[in-house]
Amino acid sequence: MKGHPVFYRTDLCSEGCGVVIAFDPATERLTVRDDEDGSTWAGSLEHIEEREGVVFFDATAGQIHASAVRGPAGDWLANGKTLTELQNDYPGMTLRCLDDL
Repeated sequence: MKGHPVFYRTDLCSEGCGVVIAFDPATERLTVRDDEDGSTWAGSLEHIEEREGVVFFDATAGQIHASAVRGPAGDWLANGKTLTELQNDYPGMTLRCLDDL
């Protein structure tokens, strides 16, 4: 779940987009870093939904590196590599939604 782009609801009328930065499976609580302003939001799984159209984006180069697909363990992958593995070669690599680019 960590590293997954999500939509989150803060109340009935407010929502945001971000990336999961922490997840506790025992309590099903997570922390999300907002894409827009970098703030964090903490809440339960019932207040989020996963985003579609996810890509690996190289922020340093300012371009899409590859489409992201779900691996068997639920991680986002590009050519069999996770975000962490790609960041070893491309430090500016992030997960982004096409709608945000």
